[in-house]
Amino acid sequence: MATDANLPYGPSIQLSTQAELVDLYRALRSEVSPTIGPQAMAEDQAAFQNLKQDGQITEIIRVMGHFEALQQAITIVTAAGLFEDVATPKSWVAPLLKAIPTNQVLVVVSNIQFRTVFVDNLDNAIQMRIPELDNEDIRALMIFTANLLDVKEFKISSDLVQAIGGHPDVANAAVRLAKQRGTGILERDPRQLFSVQQAIIGESVRPDALSITSRQILDVLGWLPNLGSDLLEAIVVDELGVEPDEFNLTIENLILGCLLYANGPRLAIANSVRQIYRRYNVADDKTVAAMAKVFKAAWAKVQDQGFRDDLFAAFLFMHLLDRSALPKELQALLTPSNLYDVVREVYARGKQSEDDLVIEQAINWGSVALEMNMSEGLREEILSTVTRAQIRLRRYPDAAKTIEYMRNRGYRQVAFLQGHLLRKQRNFEGAIPWLRIALEHNRGNRSAVHELAICYRRLHNSRELEILLRENDHLVDDSAQFLDFMIGLHIAKNDLSQVPAAIDRLRQLDENANRADLRQAQLLSKQNNERGAFAYLTNVLEQSGGSMRLRKARAIYAARIGELGVARQDLALIIADKRNEGASVSIETQILIAEGRASDAYALNIDTTPQEPGDWLIRASVFDAFADDPSTPLALRTRLKQQALEFRAKYGQVPSYDDDD
Repeated sequence: MATDANLPYGPSIQLSTQAELVDLYRALRSEVSPTIGPQAMAEDQAAFQNLKQDGQITEIIRVMGHFEALQQAITIVTAAGLFEDVATPKSWVAPLLKAIPTNQVLVVVSNIQFRTVFVDNLDNAIQMRIPELDNEDIRALMIFTANLLDVKEFKISSDLVQAIGGHPDVANAAVRLAKQRGTGILERDPRQLFSVQQAIIGESVRPDALSITSRQILDVLGWLPNLGSDLLEAIVVDELGVEPDEFNLTIENLILGCLLYANGPRLAIANSVRQIYRRYNVADDKTVAAMAKVFKAAWAKVQDQGFRDDLFAAFLFMHLLDRSALPKELQALLTPSNLYDVVREVYARGKQSEDDLVIEQAINWGSVALEMNMSEGLREEILSTVTRAQIRLRRYPDAAKTIEYMRNRGYRQVAFLQGHLLRKQRNFEGAIPWLRIALEHNRGNRSAVHELAICYRRLHNSRELEILLRENDHLVDDSAQFLDFMIGLHIAKNDLSQVPAAIDRLRQLDENANRADLRQAQLLSKQNNERGAFAYLTNVLEQSGGSMRLRKARAIYAARIGELGVARQDLALIIADKRNEGASVSIETQILIAEGRASDAYALNIDTTPQEPGDWLIRASVFDAFADDPSTPLALRTRLKQQALEFRAKYGQVPSYDDDD
């Protein structure tokens, strides 16, 4: 391109991580024929998918000929859409790139490099790495952005510049944060922060750091892959009543702060920001209603104005938000990567909100992958999410069937999913071999390490746990799962000095605030402040809804401090969900003891079969309470006390009330 500085720019196409050839074809087809209607696009898409891979590549090259004739360069922007999960190019990448004519210029912008031998074998490609910015460049960028945003008396320390690590998005987010919250927030010692980059981004998207208009814009884009600026303006300006000048200024401010980025006429929330933003901000009902109105009206016009991929994706997600069925004309336009994005997004939203109906959507949508024409790698990714959703909803037989389907197709994730299923069924001994196989196949499998750690902890196997964590300490630093796990270990060991700071770090990293809330309550309890733990959880439950994990913990703390009415109310809600059967029995025994009904607690507990050390320790507490009951015969009392001592000697002293995900 350096030899042809006047080369006209053609289309800029964004491909998702799980993109396939059909996604590239549809994007190119929309650019060549901008007025094509949804029905015609669906017909073309179906015809394309019926072709073999060689035929699909030939068709893509034919469509690209339109831009070759205009001497326009095509740009593809993708995070990792050309690669499998181990940085190996997808099967169609090499044949496609080799087939590109000499006169056609294709620019690929990706966050993964091809191996040198791969590029050499193409004969028609060059590769150039864009290095991260030097510290002095970061400093200059921040000063420049501070001038644009009119940040008064802006200063930046060398330590902070170093900690930013050459990331321009974090640098600009830091400047915008200084504009919103004052420069003092950047003057803290970066060495005291767990992750400077996460901290800056997290602080910059908290509600008190955003204007109302900023929140409205980010609320819209927070659920969508990207959206045309015209549709965004229709929502925020026309429907929500924001002045055009304020809208434009806010967009500029968000782009300067790297919270948004533009690709042609489309805007998208930065990937580094999306999950963190949604953690702190819930879309307003008025904004969601405005989105639905604009998208519905825009889709009604596509027959005349032409198919738009951003509008299709937006309309797709609106059907998910209001839980309505997708019309048949839209089903025909669904690509495998669309399906992947939907399933992943819905499952993440269901986990975040602890909404079983939303997780149910992930299962229903993901099941389409069983019959849909797609690559086996993408089918494995979708079905893996479906299996996780089935396990989360405790549909264990369904999960086992999905895993068996995946096993018959030779999918690599079977070992992990089988181990995860067994662990959730509290078969820790059975889960360990499967999880070890998963870890042997992929030493960087953080989820497998986490699952193994849970198994060893629940089995009170401290030796294997310490070895596992020592061998995999490189996976712990930026993981919310591991940070939560380590906090639990420190609380159990009564090593509390670092726990408050660790809980704060967990809030920055974790999309699910309930884990940090649970650890805060456990910390208060460990500090002999059971009433404080109860009050804290009560406040959280009143403000943020009915997290079952937090409700289980509150029921226990309520029983301990004598708030038996609250304990019983929580227990009723817990029992109402049949998936909590094991936990409800354990909690009820503790409430019965607090009520002075040790004999009833004994009768309830003795009918259960302990499955792990924590169960035996709860039985020990029940035996002790029943032994101390005045009505218990002396001979039985002696046996109960002896058995309780044996249980504690074998399984430890303090039961764990963790409700592991």
